[in-house]
Amino acid sequence: MKGYLTPSGQKEYQRFYDFYRRLEVENQLKRTHAVEWWEGVLNLFIKERLKRSSIEHIVARDMPARSYARELFSVCQSKGIPTIIISAGIKDVIDIWCKSHVIKPTKVLATKLFFSPKGFVRGWYRNSFIYVLNKREKGHAEISNIRSGRPNTILIGDDVYDSQMVDGKENVIRIMVHDPRKDAADESDYKLLQKFDLLIKTGDLLPVIKLLELFP
Repeated sequence: MKGYLTPSGQKEYQRFYDFYRRLEVENQLKRTHAVEWWEGVLNLFIKERLKRSSIEHIVARDMPARSYARELFSVCQSKGIPTIIISAGIKDVIDIWCKSHVIKPTKVLATKLFFSPKGFVRGWYRNSFIYVLNKREKGHAEISNIRSGRPNTILIGDDVYDSQMVDGKENVIRIMVHDPRKDAADESDYKLLQKFDLLIKTGDLLPVIKLLELFP
């Protein structure tokens, strides 16, 4: 959403990114840093009077679906498998994205914004606040209720921190879609496989579909 800010807002956004992303890449990002980062960006959206219409335009223009994402959700739906999106992004964006790609997750957990009558960002719901280091099932009763009846879980992430989204080892398969950003730390496959059970290096979700098709 950086491109929808004023030039000064874009510079401030970039300062946040440069400072905190470096800490993240160097594995020095603490919980206080992560909160400062995401709250700083959200407050910037308020100060810059970001509009809901801009968010909708961002989704339409800049957020294609990963290959086979729609098919993966369809397979899960046909097999009665609950699907949960946990994101350190914005729920309003994810909801619009899901609708545009005809994807119907069981639950979306992410920071939820609220808007003024004229459509400007006014703030966010504190009980929905999710950032990179609390992006996990712990503390969310709705996930606990699902897992109590469906303890077997397939976790899919694209960041090393995502391995922590779900607790447990015995009933969890952790899969990483490994197509790192240009500024990501150079992690060996061996190191990543200490945290994930499988790596997908093609950038798509077809291997997960093939895995699910093994089960009745």
